[in-house]
Amino acid sequence: MNSRQKKGNQVFLSSEQAKKVGTTRFQRIVAQLGLPPSAVPLANSIHAFYCIKSACYASINTLARDIGRSKRTVQRNLKKLQDAGIIEIKERIGKTKMIFIKFFDALREFLGISHPAPPSHAKPKPMPSAKEEKTTFSLSGRKFSKKEIEDYIMNKVNRTAKHPEKLQNYLWNQARAGKLDMSDYQQFQSDREHVFRSDESKKHFEQLKKIIRRDPRGPRELEKIAEHAVLNRKKGPFGGNAQIELSAILSSYGHGGTTC
Repeated sequence: MNSRQKKGNQVFLSSEQAKKVGTTRFQRIVAQLGLPPSAVPLANSIHAFYCIKSACYASINTLARDIGRSKRTVQRNLKKLQDAGIIEIKERIGKTKMIFIKFFDALREFLGISHPAPPSHAKPKPMPSAKEEKTTFSLSGRKFSKKEIEDYIMNKVNRTAKHPEKLQNYLWNQARAGKLDMSDYQQFQSDREHVFRSDESKKHFEQLKKIIRRDPRGPRELEKIAEHAVLNRKKGPFGGNAQIELSAILSSYGHGGTTC
């Protein structure tokens, strides 16, 4: 357990605590947070790596293979998990990212760990300056929202950066100075819409849920088989990706199977 994982002021989950939570419980906790369905198997995959070491060192390619999704989908959902306060990503130059699971509220509640008390000498945060509150940017002859700029920059960084943090800071500085070239934004939007359309089909997921409901083995047995397959990196009870099949089983029965 590293210095940031000490009790009393714990920031990240340890491998022992990850094992205590268990694969199925962790998936249920994350599934209740209102994230896109495709983000839940990714969180579960990170948790499975976490049970071995108190961090996930898997590459984007490894995570994509593990959950049966595209690299773009994994990158997009990593950002959603980070924005939701579930994980924290540490960049390492020339190496894979380090992904830590944070103590978000639902996880603290399950493990019975209270929020650390703020230090008595803590000063109130100053009001943001007008520059910090800037929400629109005039670039390449049109206005862009902060969210549009953020998505565009993250896409650039994930696709091209050898030193992502430096490139991200540089692009944000260019945007604030009104110098960021956004002439290819239309193409970026088209590419992103194509990814959304071709992303793991909702139709396939719904068909899988129908098959699960008709299966004579029942929810408890199916959940047990799928969880074992996830932990052992094997195919699920229906011969497909175990993470996706476990998600479909839990979704089919309202998160109702066994507990681990």
